[in-house]
Amino acid sequence: MAMTKTNNANAAINNQSNAASQADEKPPAISAAEKKVAEAAQRDRWVGLAAKILLLLYVLITAAVAASSVWNNRTSNDLRAAEGVLNDLQKEKIRTDAATKTEIETQRVREDASADLTKAKADLTTEQTKLAEEQRKTADAQRAADEARLALQKHVKDVAARQKNRHLRDEQRARLLDTLRRGPKAKVLVFWNGDEETRDFAEELNSLLIDAGWQTLITEAPNDMPQDRGMWIAYKQSAFAPANLLHNALTRAGFNFRFFASSDSPIFDETIVLGVALRT
Repeated sequence: MAMTKTNNANAAINNQSNAASQADEKPPAISAAEKKVAEAAQRDRWVGLAAKILLLLYVLITAAVAASSVWNNRTSNDLRAAEGVLNDLQKEKIRTDAATKTEIETQRVREDASADLTKAKADLTTEQTKLAEEQRKTADAQRAADEARLALQKHVKDVAARQKNRHLRDEQRARLLDTLRRGPKAKVLVFWNGDEETRDFAEELNSLLIDAGWQTLITEAPNDMPQDRGMWIAYKQSAFAPANLLHNALTRAGFNFRFFASSDSPIFDETIVLGVALRT
């Protein structure tokens, strides 16, 4: 509508210009009217231009608002998507940290368990070594105790045997007679020094020698002679053969006689001294 008014005003101005060119002078009223018309047309042009500018601004603002809305929506969607990705990353980081922490803890537990196992093995080896040493000591102590017990038993038997009266059993006497009758013979001095048991055993040996065909003489040691223990056979070298026979026979019978040569044999050169003293 504004555009129509502007066109009409322009047409009127053109008509007036044509009319003015035909007449040299215009009345003042006409000039004033023409001026008002021109001013009104000028105002209409500015109003139209302002309307166009306002319309353009409206369109631009509307487009900007629409674009802003779309951008905001897109930005919001991107932001939400970014937040979702961030949340997923944070969750994944939490899971990764938890897995890493679990793996570290598991490795630490494994290392601690391995160290404890190594220490336990070392302690077990040490204890086994100590146990083996204690077992060895126990075995040694047991062996020593067994040896001591056997030694004690032997000592008790020996003491009991020594405390028993010395005596020739029947089988011993028979073997001795058989041996002594068949070998070389010599004169024997049976010499005893001790108690009643010593005298009885000396007389028993003297009787054995007589029965075997040996010449004997039995006597007691002088009172001032110190007492001895055990039994012995002393001989001169010329009487070695019968002395050796007598010693071997008595030894095989189970009697322990010391056997030695002596230059202090009694009266006869071939006399053998058979000494009987206290029990050992």
